[in-house]
Amino acid sequence: TDRLRDSARRSIMARGAPTTVVHLGLFVMVGSCASATFKDMPQWMGPLPQPTLPRAGLKQLPRLQPRVTVFNITTSTGGNSSVGLYNHGPMVVWVPDMSTFLCAWYNAPLSESHGMRVIMAASPDAVTWTAPVELFPSTSSHGEENEPFVTVNGRLYASASDAPTYNNTHDSGQRGALLMRRVLGPSNFGPIFWVATVPPPGQLLKFPLWTDMDGQTIGDVRDILSTFVNETVRMPPKTQTDMTKGSLFNERSLYSLPTDGAALVLLLRGGRGSPHLWAARCKLDGPAGTGPAPDADFFSCKSGTGAYEYEQPSLVFDMKNGSGLPPSVRQCNWSVPVATNIPDAPSRTCAGHLPRGGGIGVLGNQGGPGGPNGPRDPLTFIVATDGIHYDKQWAVEAGSPKPKWPTLGHPQGWQYPNFMWCKSCGSIRDVIIFSYSVSKEDIVITLASLNDVL
Repeated sequence: TDRLRDSARRSIMARGAPTTVVHLGLFVMVGSCASATFKDMPQWMGPLPQPTLPRAGLKQLPRLQPRVTVFNITTSTGGNSSVGLYNHGPMVVWVPDMSTFLCAWYNAPLSESHGMRVIMAASPDAVTWTAPVELFPSTSSHGEENEPFVTVNGRLYASASDAPTYNNTHDSGQRGALLMRRVLGPSNFGPIFWVATVPPPGQLLKFPLWTDMDGQTIGDVRDILSTFVNETVRMPPKTQTDMTKGSLFNERSLYSLPTDGAALVLLLRGGRGSPHLWAARCKLDGPAGTGPAPDADFFSCKSGTGAYEYEQPSLVFDMKNGSGLPPSVRQCNWSVPVATNIPDAPSRTCAGHLPRGGGIGVLGNQGGPGGPNGPRDPLTFIVATDGIHYDKQWAVEAGSPKPKWPTLGHPQGWQYPNFMWCKSCGSIRDVIIFSYSVSKEDIVITLASLNDVL
């Protein structure tokens, strides 16, 4: 996608038109659009992280107990690659009907280049976890990456993105697509189906289209599609960017401002050489529905994964073979992204609303000893009551261990994090749960008091 996007951008710049990458439902277009100007963009308030200091100079967020292991490649697999030495991108959700926490992540025999699948573990208390079961099999050479859970009409769905080629590329004309299935219990699932008009080449017969499912499923998917928002990102001129290579805005977090549910903010990962997060803003004609209900007992942030992102209410596929858009996609005129002063490792961030007027929290790798090309360390949590001015900052983790299998390309750090909070989740009260991988090998979580971040 990076090569295709760069080619399209050069073509448009040669014609003198403003450059735009448009993420619309089932495909990505390139074109021009009107500009939008916003005075305030997200910013880090106070002293910036100091990479030479322990925890980059940030205060440590107190833990409620020692770090919890969900999956360990040594003890859980015995070093057996058939179980999976690569583990990454965990996402945790509380399911009240099951009185259970679920944690899903993507898993592969050796690395992210081949045979990824999605597996899931369960826990009654977020401390003791079951052995994982397979949630989505690997259906292509690259495999599947997990995407956020979504509850619609009281029914829980899991999702995964099919990535037929390695490293988010589609140069051969292949395309990714979203897979979904009902979660009926910790090891009881409904049939897998495609949420796409046309599945990737060669994949059609593996699973049915959502439009071929039963009436209840069709209705649920339509309700999900009705929440999608058009993401239009106007690419800034190269002279204004500090992105030296790859990963151009390919991971993102979307949230609405606490005081205005129609005002959206998009946090964007720059290139692999970018030392900052970038941001864009837009205003819908009505609330986006990205936050929790006022009386919610729990809420999970939604991570963005770029070419295959599914962060309710957003869905992005690839640049080729797009076959149409859901008719109900909401339009939003995004501003040109600008570099913020928020440092980045870079890695995926996860942004979401906090309860009790706590504002917006962002979990990521904001500052560390290696800069944009170093370890994803420390793992940080920052909070802005207004969703713009991030004046509360903590280190959740620091001092990451060396990878156990460095020859497999497992990079060091606390990575691809996700968080959820619980005012009341069974026996868990007023807790925030951070989940992340350790060097893309182990899956762990940290529990902290919700009151400590509000």
